[in-house]
Amino acid sequence: MKLGTKTYLGALENIIWPIVFIVYGIFCILNADAMLSVRMIKDIAYSAIPLGFIVLAEAIVLLNGNFDLSVGQIAGLSAAVGAIFAANDLVPPAFTPFVPIIVGTLCGCVNGILVGKIGLNAFLATLGTFLVFDGIQLLTRHTVIFEFPEIYLVPGEIWYVSILIFVCALGCLHIFLYKTKYGYHYLAVGSSQKASGMLGLPISKIIFLSFVLSGLLSGISGLFYTGYLGAYGPLIAEDTVFMAFAAAVLGGISLKGGRGKIINVFGGVILLGIISSGLTVLAVSPYVRRVLFGVLVVTAIIIDLMKNRIREKVMKEN
Repeated sequence: MKLGTKTYLGALENIIWPIVFIVYGIFCILNADAMLSVRMIKDIAYSAIPLGFIVLAEAIVLLNGNFDLSVGQIAGLSAAVGAIFAANDLVPPAFTPFVPIIVGTLCGCVNGILVGKIGLNAFLATLGTFLVFDGIQLLTRHTVIFEFPEIYLVPGEIWYVSILIFVCALGCLHIFLYKTKYGYHYLAVGSSQKASGMLGLPISKIIFLSFVLSGLLSGISGLFYTGYLGAYGPLIAEDTVFMAFAAAVLGGISLKGGRGKIINVFGGVILLGIISSGLTVLAVSPYVRRVLFGVLVVTAIIIDLMKNRIREKVMKEN
C-alpha cells in the first residue's frame, strides 16, 4: 500500500478529532465566556465519563460485529442493586463498589449466552433483555436513594479519579485488542465470522466474551453515574444506548465490525460532553435536545457509510 494511501486512510480513521474541535469552536463562538473557562473544560470531560463507559460497552460489542441495545438498562439495574446493597449495609463498605460491576457482568453473561451460545440475533435478543433489565430495575427500586458509604461514591464523585479510571480502562482495552493475540482473534471474528470459523477460532466463546465485557463496562457506568449524581434514581442511564452508539461510530468503530481504534472512542465521548454542556449553557429545550441527538445518531450512520465507501474506493485504486 502506498504511503499516501496509508496517510489518507489514517486521517479517515481519526476524523472524530477534527469534528470535536469544529463543534467545540461553534459553541465557543455562541458563548465564549462559558465554553472557554477552565471549569467548563474540566466539567465537559468529567460529566461525560459515566456515559463514556456505556460508549465503551457498545463499542466493544460493535467491534465484534454485534449490537447491544441493553447497555443503558444494564447500567441502570446495576446502579439500583448496588445502591440497595450500599445503602443497607448488606456487604462490607469496601466491597460495595464491586456490587454493580458484578451485576453488570452477570447481565452481560445473559446476553452472551443468548447470542454467543444459543445463536440468537443480537439486536432482537438485546431488545428483549432491554425490557427485562428495565423491568427488574423498577421492581428492585423505583425511588431515590441518597445515603451511601463514602467509598461507594468516590469513583464517580471525584473528577480526577473518575477521569483517571476511565483513561486506564481505555488503555487496558487498547492493549487487549491491539497488542495480544486474543485481541486479534476478537477483531477477526468481528471482521468475518465465516473466515474466523475456517481458521478454527472459537467464535461462540469470543462473542460470549464481548457481551460479558460489555456488561462489565455497563456495570461500571452504573457505579459512576451514582457517584457523579451523588444519588441513585430510577432514570439513571435512561435513553443512553443510542447516544453511546453514535459516539462509538463517530469515534471510528465500524458498523461492519472488526475495524476501529478504541482510543478514538474517547473523542466520541468528549464530543457528547461538548454537545451536552454547550446545549445546557445555551439553555436549549430538552425536547430540542432529543431532536438534535437523534440527528447525531443518523449523522453517525451516514459518516460510517461514507467512510466505508471511500475506503473501498481507495483500496481498489491501489
